[in-house]
Parts: sequence; C-alpha cells; structure tokens
Amino acid sequence: VHSLSDEINLTRISYGIEIASELRNTLERGMKDNILKYFKEHPTEVFAIRAIAHIFSISKSFTSQIIETLEQEGKLISGIEEKTGIKLFQVC
Repeated sequence: VHSLSDEINLTRISYGIEIASELRNTLERGMKDNILKYFKEHPTEVFAIRAIAHIFSISKSFTSQIIETLEQEGKLISGIEEKTGIKLFQVC
C-alpha cells in the first residue's frame, strides 16, 4: 500500500523521465540534422566516424549511431578505404 506522498513522488519521477526522454530525442534529432547538413555542405568529401565525432565534439558511439541511421535512411553512402580498412561515409 502506497501513501499519497509516495504516489506523488512516483508521478514526479515518471514525469521527470518523460521530460529527460523528450529532451534526449530532441537533442539527437538536432545533432542528426546538423551532421547531415555538414555532409551536404561538403558533398565531394568522405568522412570517417572518428572525424565527424571530432568535428562535432561528440562520442564516437553516438556519432556511429547517427551515421548508421542516416545510411539506413539512404541519406549517406559508405565504402571501405583499401589501405586502412576504415569505413568512410559521403552524402548521397
């Protein structure tokens, strides 16, 4: 049996989680849009995940997640550099 005080606290926690989730989604969409814009501004260049992570000062894992999504959406194409084996990406 929960008291009214416990229910209010659980409601606040739930609401806080919803706000945090929405904020994260908004930030991810914004970063995805910025990265795609950057690729479009440099249409003849190819970039490694590490380079994009450095340019935007974000983690490589977060960059990888965004770039893989953009590739799945057909907005980026990728290829492997023969000498290094590094996967490179370019705007379609």
